[in-house]
Amino acid sequence: MGRRSLVGGATSEGGNVLAWCRRVLALAASDEDLERAVALIPPDGHGLTALPFLAGERSVGWRGDARAALSGLSLATTAAGILRALMEALAHRLALVYERLAPLAAPGHAVIASGGTLAHFRSLASIVADALGVPIDLLSVPEASARGAALLALEALERPPRLPSPSGRPSFPTPPP
Repeated sequence: MGRRSLVGGATSEGGNVLAWCRRVLALAASDEDLERAVALIPPDGHGLTALPFLAGERSVGWRGDARAALSGLSLATTAAGILRALMEALAHRLALVYERLAPLAAPGHAVIASGGTLAHFRSLASIVADALGVPIDLLSVPEASARGAALLALEALERPPRLPSPSGRPSFPTPPP
């Protein structure tokens, strides 16, 4: 007992950001079309700076009164550019959480990510892997935090679990040019 700890950071902006973009920017395109449009924009190729706090900030500052911001809009700004900028902002928030948690992790640890928006948008998974600088494995189960707590409880009870591994859809950081 006491060999492991469950640590993490609460983030939930992904689904909120995508829903907001669909509603406010009138994004009627399919997920596949949005995926292609976002993937065509190079990193930071939109000229925007974004903060994704549409419903306040959870980790790391825990500021419920924080609000989203978008700067750099021009006549050339597109809806896909706004979505890409917000996805990059989400990724940088996750990188900040990871930066604080990584020193607590074992050497050679795996980064396992979950969430509906990550599962639906491979481009977001790639953007997150780039921001973290490490590969991420996508876990295709709901309530990943509850899964982690259950795994710890089973280990403490000396009952090794038989659970599926991540989805087998890893995302890797983009190699430097």
